[in-house]
Amino acid sequence: MLIIFIMLYYLYKILDKNIESSDKKKIYKIFAFGLIFQLIMFILYRVGLLLVGRDVYYSDAEYYWEATKAVLKGEKSLAYNRLYYMLCAIVQLTSPFKWVGWNNLFNILCVDLSICLMLVIIYKYKRNYNAQYFLYFSLFNPLIYYSLMRNLKDALFLLLVIVLGYALQKSFHWLNKKWLFLFIDFISIPFFYSIRPWAFIIPLLSLIVFIFENRETFKRKKKQICILLILMIVTVFILFGNVIYVNLKIWVPIVSNSFVSRGILKSIVGLGRLFVGPGFIRALFGQEFFEHYLIIGNYMTAIGSFMWIFDLSLLIVMIKKPLKNILNAPAFSKYLFLFFLSYSILYAVQYGGSVELRLRGVLFLTTFGLFFSVFNFQFTKRNVLLGLILFSIISSISILVG
Repeated sequence: MLIIFIMLYYLYKILDKNIESSDKKKIYKIFAFGLIFQLIMFILYRVGLLLVGRDVYYSDAEYYWEATKAVLKGEKSLAYNRLYYMLCAIVQLTSPFKWVGWNNLFNILCVDLSICLMLVIIYKYKRNYNAQYFLYFSLFNPLIYYSLMRNLKDALFLLLVIVLGYALQKSFHWLNKKWLFLFIDFISIPFFYSIRPWAFIIPLLSLIVFIFENRETFKRKKKQICILLILMIVTVFILFGNVIYVNLKIWVPIVSNSFVSRGILKSIVGLGRLFVGPGFIRALFGQEFFEHYLIIGNYMTAIGSFMWIFDLSLLIVMIKKPLKNILNAPAFSKYLFLFFLSYSILYAVQYGGSVELRLRGVLFLTTFGLFFSVFNFQFTKRNVLLGLILFSIISSISILVG
């Protein structure tokens, strides 16, 4: 519970420090309603579990909870994704009693902190108008919070991705100390691969953007920087080479075999399925399609899926000159774009786009963060009309392939 209060405190402090006084009331109000909405989602989720006689969700959620309980008992756990369940154990140790609900609240606040950090970038580099609509899109989608509040690692994974991007953006304000970002990027590697085996590539994405944004400096100090990068690469392979090799040995065959078995056409269809699935009709009757489900979860997923397809339709019609706008966008947006591409292609190829809800929760939020930090949101009659037309098309597709 102490961790929950600390996270709430930092949520407030980040907003207080970065939002101008004239806009604070409006932003605080949206966030306050968002927190109330999330609390309602949390209560409904806990009630849904009680109705089926469970304290924790099925499958991986139960796996992490058992690993957390083992840690609390002082036992050695060999479960995967150690970072997540160790943090869950800390949440439990700082709470008045042991209850998996604290972990659900921890996950919710991981999502909120991710949204908060993205908001700061959007507010600074775009418009207050963009920032407000980003919050409307992000804070009130039931699918996002239902998929990420469960006792699963993905909310923490999202926060790590966003924190690294935020540090990348902030590094350009550190003057002569901006090279400290290379150290931050370096030490983030074990955190990423301890929560997702393939995620050690994410610090590489931020490094690519860092080099691109500092290309003029690199031209002037080519020799010194090359030596520094070589030393970093050598150190990475000495410290993490074995882990990286093992993960590559596992993941490369899985992804390549999936791609070979599906082919290019099915992989492209999978990319579409990733974005339009699960579809609100299919989600509404989740008991017929999903191995594990809660009835209340089906309703949250159906409503959230409907909202997502409408939101996506509206955003697509507002995209203008994507390449030019991304190149002119802040470093954070370029990094988020590379992550968005990597994440989408990986899961479209590996699973054919038929992925668990939690993966879509991450995808939806990074999509919102990317759009609102790059493009201008223009809520006009023309855009709404075009969005509704596109919505009807995408909805039909989602029913067929979602």
